[in-house]
Amino acid sequence: MKAVIVIDIGTSSVRGVLVSADGQFLHLIQKASEPDFLADSRVEQDVSVWSRSLTEILGQLDDFMKASSQEIAVQAISITSQRSSLIVLDENDEPLGPAIMWQDKRTIPVIESLKPVEEKVFRKTGSPLNPVYLAPKIRWLVEERPDMAEKAKSYLSIADYVAFLMTNQKQTDWTYASRTSMFDIFKKDWDPELVEVFGARPEQLCELCPPGSVLGPLQSGRFRDLSFHGVPVVSGGGDQQNAALGLGLFEVGDCEINLGTGAYLLSIAADLPEAFNADVVINSYCLADKYVLETNLICCGSLIDWLKRVFFPETSTADFYAALDLELHSNASPVVALPYFQGRGAPDWNSLATGSFLNLNLASGRADLLNALIDGICFEVKAHLDIMERYMGKAVTAVRVAGGLGKNAVIMQKLSNILDKELWLYGNPEASAIGAFLQARRALEPGLPLAELYKTVRARDTVTRYVPEADLDRSQIAASYELFRESYRKLFL
Repeated sequence: MKAVIVIDIGTSSVRGVLVSADGQFLHLIQKASEPDFLADSRVEQDVSVWSRSLTEILGQLDDFMKASSQEIAVQAISITSQRSSLIVLDENDEPLGPAIMWQDKRTIPVIESLKPVEEKVFRKTGSPLNPVYLAPKIRWLVEERPDMAEKAKSYLSIADYVAFLMTNQKQTDWTYASRTSMFDIFKKDWDPELVEVFGARPEQLCELCPPGSVLGPLQSGRFRDLSFHGVPVVSGGGDQQNAALGLGLFEVGDCEINLGTGAYLLSIAADLPEAFNADVVINSYCLADKYVLETNLICCGSLIDWLKRVFFPETSTADFYAALDLELHSNASPVVALPYFQGRGAPDWNSLATGSFLNLNLASGRADLLNALIDGICFEVKAHLDIMERYMGKAVTAVRVAGGLGKNAVIMQKLSNILDKELWLYGNPEASAIGAFLQARRALEPGLPLAELYKTVRARDTVTRYVPEADLDRSQIAASYELFRESYRKLFL
C-alpha cells in the first residue's frame, strides 16, 4: 500500500497522520505543544518542542508501519503549519532563543512606528501591518535585542524550521512568505525595500518556492534509521490554506470557516482584486495559481478554554461541554461580549482592543455571560462573512466549517442561526491534513486532478448540516448584532 505522511503543526499540538494513497487515514499521532503565555503579552515556545515532536512522531509512525499486517510504502512527507511564528538560528543553525509565537503582541510599538509606510506595505503585500506577522518581530529584535539580531544567520517560520530539520534546506513557500510583510504578492518575490524596512538582510531569508513544491529528500542524519529515509519532503503550505483545500475550496467564491484557537474565514480568488481595502488580507493560496481572501478572529477556541478555566475550574472537559450545552440557548443574550481578549483582527486590526462584557445588571447570571461570549464569537464571524460577500459580489448560501469548536452541536446551531446560513461539517475534522495530503499527491503526480481525488477522500465521510431554526426572532438577533457593533465603535473607535 502506498501512503503519505502529513506533519500538521498547530498552535497547541503537532500531529502526524499516515494517509493511504486514496485518502484513508491509517494512523494519527498527536503531541501537545502548548506555547507559554507571559504576563506582558509575550507568547513564546521552546524551539526544541518541534524537533522532539517530529522525531517521536516519525519514529512512532515507522513502528506502526513495521507492525502492520500489510506492507506500507511511504511516498512523501507533506508539511502544513501555523504560519507566522519566528525562529532565529545562529551561524551553527542552533536557535538563539524561544520562538516568538504568532499571538505575541510585543511588536505593537513597532507597528505604530511604521505607520508612515503602512500604505506601501499594504499595497505591495496585500496585508496591512500586523503584529501577528513575521517581519515586525524581526524589526523588534533589531531594535530591542540587537545582540541577538547581529548573531542571526536565518529567520524561519516553524514550517521552514521543521523542513530544515528533515532536508537540511532553508526554503519557504509563498503561503508563509505572504504572512511576513516582506513578500510582494504581485511579483511572488521578496521585496528588497520592505526587507530593509524591517531590518532584515536578504541572506537571512529562506529561498522562495511555490506551495506544493518538493523541498528535497528526507536526508537528515537524525532520521537515517527510518524505513522511509530519502522520500521527498513537500511544502504543503500554511495550515489555514490547507484547511480550505481540505474542505473542497477549489472554485472562486467557495467559503470556509476554521474555528480553532483563532478563527479564520477564507474564500478563493483567481486573481488579485482590482481594488482592496485593509479589511481583508490577501495571501497566496496553496494552489499556486490562486489567491485567498482571509479575515481572522485572534481568539476563538481560546475563549472557550477561558470560559472553562474561569467558570468551571474543577470540571472535566466532557462535563464542561455538557454544562455549557445546557446553558446555551438559541436567542442572543441581553449581555454584550466583545471577544477581543488578544486584540481584534479584521476589519481594523486593532491590537489595543480588549475583551469586554457590557449591558450587565444585577439580574445577569452565568448563563448570560456564557451565551454572550458565544454570541460575540458568532457576531464577529458574521461581520467577517459580510466582508467576504462584499468582495465576492454575491451571498454565500452554505459555509464549510472545520476546527475544534465545530464539534459542539449547540454552538454550531447558534452560529447557523446568527449567520442565517447553512453550515456543513465533515466527520473527519482534519481538514489541514487532508489539504496537505492532496498537495503531496499532486507533487508526486503533477497532472493529478485534485478535485476528483478530493471527492474520493470525502466520499467515505459523513456531513452534518446545520440550518437556521425557522421559528427564530430574527429582529431580536439583528438588534443584538447592531448593539454588539455599536459597543465596539463606542469603546475602541
